[in-house]
Amino acid sequence: MTTFTLTAHDWDQAKGPCCGVLACAVAAQKPFKDTWAWFKNFGGKRYKHHNWKGRTFHSEYPKWFKHAGVKTKHQKEHCKLNKFVNLCTKKDTAYFVRTTGHAQIVYNDQVRDQSGVHHIKDYWGKNKIVKEFYEITMTSKTPAAWQELGLPLFDHFNN
Repeated sequence: MTTFTLTAHDWDQAKGPCCGVLACAVAAQKPFKDTWAWFKNFGGKRYKHHNWKGRTFHSEYPKWFKHAGVKTKHQKEHCKLNKFVNLCTKKDTAYFVRTTGHAQIVYNDQVRDQSGVHHIKDYWGKNKIVKEFYEITMTSKTPAAWQELGLPLFDHFNN
């Protein structure tokens, strides 16, 4: 059986209501701390507040993708996340998915948020409603580039 986990980089620091920051970091294959710093410094005045704990707003995601050089295809959707994963996604394609009050990365049947990597059938948010998603444009060289950087989207481990 194959499972997926995220590399330990600094994404293990993703605690609390920071799902959007974490999903942006994973989508761009950037360290969490760098993504956090971008939101804090360039994301807008609402992120500069001393009490900001990580909540992001969907209007900021395209700005982050542009800054990070992530090419995406944006689409709106309205269905449950488990239906989206099972019927709307393509194999070996990564998606940044915004659901009701949450953001996560979907890759094959796996979902990644700050609670970890889970198969869609075991994911706590599988019944959340998808509002929009960004298909992350991946070239044939993308996975190899991630491996070279030590920042693979999902590492494969056999259990």
